[in-house]
Amino acid sequence: MTSTHAGPDTEPSPKGVAVGRPRPATWPGRRAARPAGAYDPDPLARDGPQGVEVAFTGEDGRTGVFSFATLPLPGWHADLAAAFARLTGPTGGVRTLAGAKGAWGALGRLLRFLASLPCPPRDPSRLTARQLRRFELHRRRTCTPSSVVIELGTLRGLLGQITPRGLLRADVVDWLGQRRGVEQQLGTRGYSEQEFGRIMAAARGDVAAIRDRIGATERLLAAAGADPQALAAADRAAAARLGEIARTGRVPLLRVAGNVLPDHVAMLTLARQLFLSDVDLAPLLVLGVGLSGRNGETLKELPATHELLEGRAVAVELVKRRRGPNNLHEVVHWEVGAPSRQLHTPAATTCWSTSSPAAGACSAAPGRCGRSGTCRAATSPRSPRRWTGRSTSAGGPASTGCSQTTAGRWRST
Repeated sequence: MTSTHAGPDTEPSPKGVAVGRPRPATWPGRRAARPAGAYDPDPLARDGPQGVEVAFTGEDGRTGVFSFATLPLPGWHADLAAAFARLTGPTGGVRTLAGAKGAWGALGRLLRFLASLPCPPRDPSRLTARQLRRFELHRRRTCTPSSVVIELGTLRGLLGQITPRGLLRADVVDWLGQRRGVEQQLGTRGYSEQEFGRIMAAARGDVAAIRDRIGATERLLAAAGADPQALAAADRAAAARLGEIARTGRVPLLRVAGNVLPDHVAMLTLARQLFLSDVDLAPLLVLGVGLSGRNGETLKELPATHELLEGRAVAVELVKRRRGPNNLHEVVHWEVGAPSRQLHTPAATTCWSTSSPAAGACSAAPGRCGRSGTCRAATSPRSPRRWTGRSTSAGGPASTGCSQTTAGRWRST
């Protein structure tokens, strides 16, 4: 728990941190506030004026109270209230008010359906898997298959929080262990092998050009550091300018000839010799998704550090932000492969893109360079669809049959 307002004994906030903002926050040098002595939090499930109710507080500070007073089958209320409190509590998988309302809606629909049966189960110990399958068929009459899959997944998470587990029948426990209770709705069709191969060839070609572009600058700087007199005068001047950019992360201000306006095109061209630009992000992500099978949201969270295992594989810690606080991190092992196959394995590709000096910070002009070191061009293509159109228009390997690339068609996990 942290304090929203700074007290008289607290340390001053660091530069750039707003004081008195509505959400609590900590920063280096300021610890989170803790209660004095023993602390016993109030139970989330409690007896209210009209029946059992559950108090919810989300990670964004939004709160809500869910009352079982209007729901049927009172024999279920105590067990379901405790399960709902665990599901939406600090260690549960539902930590937003919208998610809690969705789980509450699924819970209410299940209880109302069970109450409408000729012989309703009066408590969780009498629930059967057959009744749950009938509820599934009932929901499929009015809902899409994907909505049913989501609702049943929510109910599995909720019923799985009922303790002790022996309170539920064996067939219900088996039903809870099923990962998918119904067939998923078929999404957008995937690529054929020929389409996928052409897209990967185009992405690999663009990434190879990025690697060669930045590698040429690195070799020039290395040669200038070893023996600057061996270089031509033009190369020495270019190395001096690029060396200053590499050391400071700042691109000098260039102006249009005969004008006082900044020449952003020339500045971005100069910056791209050392840094990645928006034009580079699409092929890097497409190649990373195609090689690793992970989606773009996971790849953009790749850390700059990794562990090399006997020179043959790397261990990388992935971040999956939508899997709850207990499943946020996952360690994967990717094969490195031979040096000649650098852009054919996920380990070599991702490790180059995250450890290269191109991932450093760059500042070319206000509003023109991202904080992560990606120099932004106002007319640069930012989506996989526009990137593929750019590659195909040049007559590249992907020039046939794949001009409608969309991120939703990637077969990713």
